[in-house]
Amino acid sequence: MKKICVFPGSFNPVTAGHINIIKKASALFDEVIVAVTDNKNKKYRVDANMRRNILEKAISDFKNVKAVAFDGLTADFCVKSNANYIVRGIRTYQDFENEKMLMTVNKKLKGIETLFFITDSEYAHISSSMVREILDNGGDINGIVPDSVVNEIYSLYLKN
Repeated sequence: MKKICVFPGSFNPVTAGHINIIKKASALFDEVIVAVTDNKNKKYRVDANMRRNILEKAISDFKNVKAVAFDGLTADFCVKSNANYIVRGIRTYQDFENEKMLMTVNKKLKGIETLFFITDSEYAHISSSMVREILDNGGDINGIVPDSVVNEIYSLYLKN
């Protein structure tokens, strides 16, 4: 049986930390679906399809990884995608506490297991909100977002 996982998130924008988690998941699973969604509690400058397009370029070196935009519950998306696992990256204790609640809900709703990957220490300080803050203040995002999408992120996030 093919081992498929979903790595959900807003990826607003994708960071080097996200790629670190994708790399770890791609080594363990036959297929990794990076699922781009909109959190209804967040405001976005770039729509989910544009974020998916950026992600596709950032993950192009991974043969068993694809990016998909979706709406709805992650657990439902997993069932529709034949995925038995959700992958989540953990940077901090607070991340773990938040993700633990979601893990329980997804398990109860659809029986989907959640696996936590600890972000490597050189990426633990990176978040999408930090990248947006740097962009808003004219800073340099090289090294904190994938090299292959630096220009797209500058272009899309600075004009919106």
